[in-house]
Amino acid sequence: MILLGVGRVGAALSRMAGPCVGTTRDPARFAALSALGVTPALAASADITNLTQGHDVVASFPPDPATDDAWSGACAARRLVYVSSTGVYRGGRVDERTVADAVTPRAIARRTAEEAWRARGAMVVRAAAIYGSGFGLHERVRRGVHAMPGPGDNVISRVHVDDLAAIIVAALARGRPGATYLAADLHPARHVDAVALIVARLRAPTPPSVPATDVAETLRGSREIDPRATLRELGVTLRYPSYRDGLAACLDAAPDAPDV
Repeated sequence: MILLGVGRVGAALSRMAGPCVGTTRDPARFAALSALGVTPALAASADITNLTQGHDVVASFPPDPATDDAWSGACAARRLVYVSSTGVYRGGRVDERTVADAVTPRAIARRTAEEAWRARGAMVVRAAAIYGSGFGLHERVRRGVHAMPGPGDNVISRVHVDDLAAIIVAALARGRPGATYLAADLHPARHVDAVALIVARLRAPTPPSVPATDVAETLRGSREIDPRATLRELGVTLRYPSYRDGLAACLDAAPDAPDV
């Protein structure tokens, strides 16, 4: 498998799928990628065709119009997944038939990147809020740097990074070129309820509430993602079907997952 960009998702894929080749623009990251079991490759548009020829490829770097256009055009993958975000939806209940309608600059950039890759046959996996051992809401609460938007009654869907990796692997094996898939658990929850669970487990102070405009866009959305059609089609059973299961596992694990 070839990973175009190696972050938390790429690290999970390398654990699940075995040895991978991963691109980076910074030679200083070679040692960190090697420690994850990823063979590093210096990213250059001229090399993408040879690097990806005949391989399964996962693109998971943030939207970058020039790179998305150049790399999608040069990609010669056998099967191709672009990892996107459910932030492309404005809000409410969302399934695979829901039209991506968010109009923020961040959402528009994501949709533009999706289409660049989809034009080359990529499957698009839109991920809900991603968390795992060492990163996510529980770590922000643990470090005392989290703030809730208003009363925290916005509904957020989440996905453990290992379940996201399983969905990506299944899409590469059984997905339909050009299809959109959703990666989320089965229990969307109010922001305040997830925080309360973490606070109780950590015996930590309750984070302050601030005006919604004072927190990141990713924390103030309200979306209920329904991934059941994706899970049925791809034959995936979630390891963590509820945020309660996933957060409990993260809180029981060492909080110092490798940084990538």
